[in-house]
Amino acid sequence: MITVKELSLTTLALCLSVSICLNAVAAEKLNPVLADLLTFRPGIVTKLTSSHDPTGNNGDGNWHGHSTEVINGQEYKVLFHEKGEGRITRLWMTGSLGSDYPRDYKEIWFIIDGKTAYKGDVVDYFSGRGPFAYPLVLNRQASSGAYTSYVPFSYAHEAKILFKGTPEYFQVSYQEGTGASAGPGYEELLNFAKEAWWFNPNMVTIPGQIPAGQEFVVANGPVTISQLQLQVQETGLKDLWIQVGTQNPIPLGFYFGAAVTGHEQAMGWQTTRNALFYNDEFDKILATRLPIILQEGESLKIVNRSEVDQGVLIGHLESDVDYSQKGVSLISDYRSQMAPGTPTTYPVFEEKGNLKLFSVIHQLIDAIPGDRLFLEGDEMIRLDGLEYPQLLGTGTEDYYNGGWYFLGPHSNPFSGLPRFIVNNPEDGWSHANYELDLYRHHIPDPIIGRDGIRFGFEAGPYGDYLPLRSRSLAHGYKFNDYLPVAKRTIQEIQITRSGSKVTSQNVLSAFDSEKASKEIEKNVTYSQNGIIEIPVLCDGNPFLLVRTYDTAKAFQHAKVYLGGKYKGEFFDSVATVARRFAQDSMWIERESCLNPAGSTLRLEIQGDVAFSEIEYQIHYFQKNKQDKTLITFEPMKKIFDTGDKYYVNDHSIVQAADGSWHLFGIYHENPFGPDYEHEFVHALSTKSNPFDQESTFEYANPPIALRTSFDLGETHIWAPHVTKIGDEHVMFYHGGGKDNDVASIRKAVSHDLYKWEKSPAPMFEDICVARDPHLLKVGSIWALYYTRCDSVEKRISGVAYRTSTDLKTWSEPQMALVMTGTTPMFNSGFTESPFLFEKDGWYYLSVTSYPIEWDYTSLYRSRSPFNFSEAPIANFNSHAGEWFEVDGRMFLTHAGAGQNGVWAQEVKGL
Repeated sequence: MITVKELSLTTLALCLSVSICLNAVAAEKLNPVLADLLTFRPGIVTKLTSSHDPTGNNGDGNWHGHSTEVINGQEYKVLFHEKGEGRITRLWMTGSLGSDYPRDYKEIWFIIDGKTAYKGDVVDYFSGRGPFAYPLVLNRQASSGAYTSYVPFSYAHEAKILFKGTPEYFQVSYQEGTGASAGPGYEELLNFAKEAWWFNPNMVTIPGQIPAGQEFVVANGPVTISQLQLQVQETGLKDLWIQVGTQNPIPLGFYFGAAVTGHEQAMGWQTTRNALFYNDEFDKILATRLPIILQEGESLKIVNRSEVDQGVLIGHLESDVDYSQKGVSLISDYRSQMAPGTPTTYPVFEEKGNLKLFSVIHQLIDAIPGDRLFLEGDEMIRLDGLEYPQLLGTGTEDYYNGGWYFLGPHSNPFSGLPRFIVNNPEDGWSHANYELDLYRHHIPDPIIGRDGIRFGFEAGPYGDYLPLRSRSLAHGYKFNDYLPVAKRTIQEIQITRSGSKVTSQNVLSAFDSEKASKEIEKNVTYSQNGIIEIPVLCDGNPFLLVRTYDTAKAFQHAKVYLGGKYKGEFFDSVATVARRFAQDSMWIERESCLNPAGSTLRLEIQGDVAFSEIEYQIHYFQKNKQDKTLITFEPMKKIFDTGDKYYVNDHSIVQAADGSWHLFGIYHENPFGPDYEHEFVHALSTKSNPFDQESTFEYANPPIALRTSFDLGETHIWAPHVTKIGDEHVMFYHGGGKDNDVASIRKAVSHDLYKWEKSPAPMFEDICVARDPHLLKVGSIWALYYTRCDSVEKRISGVAYRTSTDLKTWSEPQMALVMTGTTPMFNSGFTESPFLFEKDGWYYLSVTSYPIEWDYTSLYRSRSPFNFSEAPIANFNSHAGEWFEVDGRMFLTHAGAGQNGVWAQEVKGL
């Protein structure tokens, strides 16, 4: 074994003559999209709805159980309809064979939280002639016989995709559940997909040789390798293997996404450029930005299995964050197998535990001459040990985003067919042998399992196609956040039903999946309206609620609560009458389950469609990592000094493109006079971190950014929140109103942070002195949070939010937090100054409760940005606090009447 720890000039000379050495390795930040991939969010259940044939046959292009809607006299087919929190991650569909303009593709309509995100021509949408660009939208030529969209559409409550015309084959990938709306937005994904990451000036390679039969250690753990690059000899690809830790070695070409191997036969090089891998057949370069994570004691090795020395150039970069210390491992599952010959699936990935599957590289060869029916095999992905595949597709080429057996070789950032070879093409390919190399990277749509993932393909239309050789490599990340500890089936006698019309019957059916699935008889209970209550053990640990049910009726719908707190929704808009049994699941955090003796799950049935159940299972988990509960604060420092004459109250701080920091806030003479606050101060700091030094902000010129505009109907101005959106800075603020229940949230825009232009009318008005707006980007949508009570009848303090896709039209208000048990107030005084931020897969919300103390602030935490527990994780002294992260350090600000300016302190423990 050859290994190098440190490199000097002397050892470099030796390395160049006998082996390989690496340059001193630099560290760099991972792309935010890859960093998000390394965060585990257990509340997200990944799913697929499609035109799959539920009879187990191959008629996947029919309209099986999907509904239609008539809107303004126009009939639309419903490709997708879901309720609860979620995110559409991918849309794939074919058109007419041989036509770039299918005559039946008339209109596509995305409705997100009741608002139109896109409505227009189908081909225009996929061709980039709408608001979205290649490569997140792919037309028939780019997607090789299909149309594909990776534009993310996040939603808080409900989403639909409507289609006017005749959709043939289609798939919609999506995620639902607590935190499912989170993830990289459109701009982040677009930049990630377009980035020429392989041209990295920091990558320095060192030449050398790996002797025959030996291995070379590239790096030792603990470390996260952010990029790896090799240049090998012409023949090296079939003889070099790579090994990560104690996992089995993998052919080098496969590991670098080329789907080529010399294990059983030598394959040629191919040039491929995509979001994870770069292969150059001319310069013989292999490169990847797949984060390779090595635990303590693990090594990354290149193994030479040939009988001759192999010349190699090698280099790598390390991440500035060591994800091995966060309990993340890379799982690479390589398989070389023949099709089983029976109507079932052959596996490409099987693993237990907390997982994210994000890449599949696949080679298909040795099929029946002249026959490509092996591409008809459906993908079936089962999560968490469930019998029913929650991702059930329509064909192998469909999974890889092609159509009609592909138009030819192609490479896109997230999927492609870089190598398509036809051997013996004479006689119209009637005797041809096909070689297909395929890949798909689930970067925009990772598949998540809390207790394992089992991924397989059918070979051919029914799984019994022979012969067929499959070589595959699936990459995933494994986390150690949660340990599955027990499963419990809820007996019928434990379930309580009230206010329902309840019936039951025995049903003979099979699970909608493999052709050979056998019919079984199950007793099904149907509850129409009313409430279903299920007892659960309450020990503070989370669980997965699994519902097995009958899908014969569409639009079954129930909202789920635990201890009175909303947790999510079961909703199914598709009816399946051929094979009626299916399963659904929901992850439930029990932070608000305060009674140690137990609690109750309550399912409130919505609508008149009977809600069906065969059984419920509860999969209990235990947190492996202890949550950090000790939050500490460094001493406060006054970062903006106004003297004792003036005060700054609710404020906002934003960093400009030139690195300077700008502070805006309510500005008024002491003492406190909220009804007479008519100015926003503007202060400026040029420090790289203005939060850890005294008096870093000074008055800008001019010092006043905005004043009350009485002619626009403003009665005062409060609580500016400033954020950069595109080339503009947008300020949201409260502008008063004619009474407490007609309070306005308004907007102003600036290009330079000095001159502001107000919108002439409020964005919206709301009750309980609606105020203190705070904007957060959640996936692909905007959510605007503000202080508001729950209703005019109760007037319990809370934090409301509205969502928007364009910052112009807003959804109706919903409540993210309601502080039940507090005294009703006209102005929601217990939830002033809401501030939200995301960190390590959690959303945090802080509010100031002046009725308790004028500077009493509570911090809440949730996996979802739309649903916060009533139990805070911390309480501390701060007023109108804003949170900022600078160079990995968290800071909290503080202001208010009598404080003579704005203060900041570092917060540790989050």
